[in-house]
Amino acid sequence: MTKKVWTKTLVPGILALSIAAAMPAGAYAAEIGQRTGAANIKAEAANALKERTQAIREARLLADGLHRETYLLLLAEKYAPATLPEWEAAFAERKAVKEQLQALEPVQNRKEDLQARLEEQKAKLDSGELTPREFKENVLQWKSSRQNAWEQKRDSLQPMKEQAKALKEAFHAAIASGDAAAIQAALGDMLAHYTQVTAQLEKKLEEWTASI
Repeated sequence: MTKKVWTKTLVPGILALSIAAAMPAGAYAAEIGQRTGAANIKAEAANALKERTQAIREARLLADGLHRETYLLLLAEKYAPATLPEWEAAFAERKAVKEQLQALEPVQNRKEDLQARLEEQKAKLDSGELTPREFKENVLQWKSSRQNAWEQKRDSLQPMKEQAKALKEAFHAAIASGDAAAIQAALGDMLAHYTQVTAQLEKKLEEWTASI
């Protein structure tokens, strides 16, 4: 063994053994324990980061319409193939309802447009059909009614939003676990919630159509 090799390999080992021998056994064991603990914490942090990254990726897929559908269909095909036709039908139904709502949205927006309502009331004021006091009362009443309707809609949607949040959390947990039964159950819950939301959209479509 050359002097150079001896210096690079044996000397560090001898120094480490010398330091360990000089330290009390308890202190040396504590130091080793600290290093092991630090390594474990680092590994746990890395795993947590990996899980969080996966959850973020899952959330983005679920938030993106087309990618969400493709992703859920692939999962259904793998973990719950019997429900695949139901998923396909649910996606088709939601698409049809949304297209009809989008077609009616300009009409609905014109009905609810504040500026248009103000101009209508102002024209009546200018023509003498309304007094200034009646004009003010009508505008305030309509604003109050609009605000109340918005608050009622917000409150009615809150339980469904909370349910959707809980379902997504359970879904991500099932995916992270890799448990086939858990993923199948989560997919079933997601499908039920998806069809429930579509039913709400259909009800909205009926209301818009009836008000035309």
